[in-house]
Amino acid sequence: MSEISIIIPCFNHGQYLEEAVESVRQQLVPVEEIVIVDDGSDDPETLRVLEKVAKIDRVTVLSQENAGPAAARNLAIREVRTPFVASLDADDRLLPDFVEKLLPKIKADEKVGVAYGQARSFGVGGTARSPQPYRFPEVLLDPCIYSTAIFRKSDWEAVGGFCEDMRSGWEDFEFWISIIETGREVSYLDAPVFEYRRHQSSRDVNFSASRMKVLEAFETIFQKHPKIYSDHIRLLFEAHMERLDWRSRFQGKVQPELRFSQNGSARVLSPEDVRVSGRRGIAQFRLDEVLMDDREFRFHPFGGPGEFQLISLKVLDAQGAIHQEIAPEECPMVDYSFGRKLSEGDNFWPAVFFLVSGPQAGFRLDERISLFDGCQLEIKFRLQQGDVGATLFLEHLSAYERDFNDSAAKIRSLGLELAHVKQELEKEMKMRRKVQGSRGYRWTRPFARLFSPNRSSGGKR
Repeated sequence: MSEISIIIPCFNHGQYLEEAVESVRQQLVPVEEIVIVDDGSDDPETLRVLEKVAKIDRVTVLSQENAGPAAARNLAIREVRTPFVASLDADDRLLPDFVEKLLPKIKADEKVGVAYGQARSFGVGGTARSPQPYRFPEVLLDPCIYSTAIFRKSDWEAVGGFCEDMRSGWEDFEFWISIIETGREVSYLDAPVFEYRRHQSSRDVNFSASRMKVLEAFETIFQKHPKIYSDHIRLLFEAHMERLDWRSRFQGKVQPELRFSQNGSARVLSPEDVRVSGRRGIAQFRLDEVLMDDREFRFHPFGGPGEFQLISLKVLDAQGAIHQEIAPEECPMVDYSFGRKLSEGDNFWPAVFFLVSGPQAGFRLDERISLFDGCQLEIKFRLQQGDVGATLFLEHLSAYERDFNDSAAKIRSLGLELAHVKQELEKEMKMRRKVQGSRGYRWTRPFARLFSPNRSSGGKR
């Protein structure tokens, strides 16, 4: 009997599924079984392929109503009989030596809980993908472990499996943190072991393109693991600063960019004209093609951390004449990159200090704003970078650290309070079960129903 099984969650990826299954069957070290979970697919081609691969030896196909890849993985892992498991997405492929190279790494050392390697991407825009080797605690800020990795079924049981609430993405990132939190180590192989398919409907690509989804995922992970994050908060910020190389990031480089999101992808626009004078900047973007859903856009004002505030927003015609001036309430800021909001008000846009190297702010245009082919969007903004920006960066970083520690303390306090309530409830339930199990309680129950004020006195009900 082989010691490893491969699980494959599948939702409407029938066109790729046979390639994924065949890549598992071609392993130089055979696997014990392949467990595929149909996550509520409604595509006829996918259903046909699922029926076909179910007839292959050592392939099991399970089905569930659509609940996301985390739930599909959990269902599959419950069925496997081997001590080691690896998950493969239905649109990816294992290289033939995936098991041969990674399984010995986790088997040889009881301390190792995860073994992974590089991915080689293919498909639309396929390029070599080389993640950073695993480092702790940097992994808490920068997920580097692919979902296609080998882990122990016993660890999956110990941490409660994949978080099924995280349907948008990063449920694998949260799972790895859960295993790391138990004290397990991670083994990284600096060589490709699987192939990651890039295509327009790729879940990971669409997730990573949404700043809000990424932030929500980080928030969920922190709430589930407050101790490991709060214990390493200073190291995390030091690693973040080191990665930014902040001394070279405050040179005042203004490189504006505009992004309109369309069907999970982004339409990126470079400015026709950029003018910067002191702490003020103006960027003009020509919209040669305006779509009906061009209501939300993201503005990248400059490179590197710094302070930003939108001052004015105008729609110009092709000749540069003002067609419409946009007020803050007609185009509110809906989200922004990791940083601190410095102001709030009804008559102006808020100021934000970005703590990241690639800052961006999201805005939503009111339906009353009319964009048209050939128009220009003029964005006037205030910025602060350079040496002053570097000083402000450290000040805001310290404030953010204080806020972070305060939040962590509140969460720990709430956890203690909930634990106390749970303990009291358990005592109450234990006492109730004891009373209800007594002979006297069973003997008096008929009398309680007899004298109940709600008992019918006769007649029709």
